[in-house]
Amino acid sequence: MTVVKMSTTGTREVCRQAPVELDFVIDSSSSIWSVNFTIGLAFIRDFIDDMDIAQDKIRIGAVTYAEKVYEEDSVALDQLSDKSAVLEAVTSLRYRAGWYTETGMAIRYMRTQHMSQARQGVPKISIVLTDGQSQKQDVTSQEAALARDAGIIMFAVGVGNNVSREELISIAGKEDNAFTVANYSALQSIRDLLEYRTCVERMIPIPPCGESHPADIIFVFDLNELKQNKMAVHMFITEVISADRMQLGMQIGVIAGLCPIDAGFPLNQYTKPIDAVGSLAKFFSGSMSELVRQLRNSWFLPTKGGRPGVAKRAIIFIDNSVDIAVVHQQIQLGRSDGILFHVVPLDVPQASLDVISDDVTVIMGETMEESAASFVDDLCSSTE
Repeated sequence: MTVVKMSTTGTREVCRQAPVELDFVIDSSSSIWSVNFTIGLAFIRDFIDDMDIAQDKIRIGAVTYAEKVYEEDSVALDQLSDKSAVLEAVTSLRYRAGWYTETGMAIRYMRTQHMSQARQGVPKISIVLTDGQSQKQDVTSQEAALARDAGIIMFAVGVGNNVSREELISIAGKEDNAFTVANYSALQSIRDLLEYRTCVERMIPIPPCGESHPADIIFVFDLNELKQNKMAVHMFITEVISADRMQLGMQIGVIAGLCPIDAGFPLNQYTKPIDAVGSLAKFFSGSMSELVRQLRNSWFLPTKGGRPGVAKRAIIFIDNSVDIAVVHQQIQLGRSDGILFHVVPLDVPQASLDVISDDVTVIMGETMEESAASFVDDLCSSTE
């Protein structure tokens, strides 16, 4: 299941649900009334209906309570493997109209009976749904603390005017995990947020893009000219070559100076881009226009690891000390040789960027991390 919500800044936030043990603790006392109890079960059914319910994915449990725990009605985590059977079992829970609200007792049952069957290493989550304060609030708080100490992530949903916000927070352990609504019909209003808060992120590996978009990439920079921007350049290159998607089908090289000791390294020096991270700090001399000339003349040759039929890309870092007109001439000559140029500007006037904008792709972001991520995204989706 993929859960999406809008953040406070208006951006979409996505969580892909990992396998979890999810157990509901449901108040079935007389103050709720039968019709509201049914609405509550419908809310739970809707809440779990989109989930990947299976014994090897998301497992669902439920227990009802009032003055006691109704063990005979409970649904254990390992009891049902078929999604339709789980949904039927949850919506068929009986309304008991009990006299008291022993929430602490029900939390203890959930912890000791249901969650004792939890799979090793799988996150455990429990949602308590109640319409009133428990008779023994100190016991409820203690049992909730024991549940959290056992690794169970607790959530509390209180319905109506009789709930205690303080008790809900004592159950959940933190304010963000405690919810209140005016009545049972209003439960749907918190569904999306509760889904997102209870979502345990399943990391989706992003496959390397080198098989579909292989490239030989050379970074060109002159740290003597970059002055105060040295750390920013270092961060950008490190972020790019450390990205998981860059580790297959990509070759990287560096040209940074005119003397052999600091000239850089060719495309075939490192098996994986990330292997070059430790070699970046030593490049401190050169002239940018001359570096681009060397790049154009020799750095993509087969003797230095260049591969036929693979995109040739150069990432150039410039600031306002670079003679942009001279560098532009070398870029134009390089483009005629099939080199694709990307420029990372560092305090460069817009007028200077306008000079080269037709011949380069300008990489800009609010931070170097964002710029690096933007470059990798463009690289992996490019049709060139």
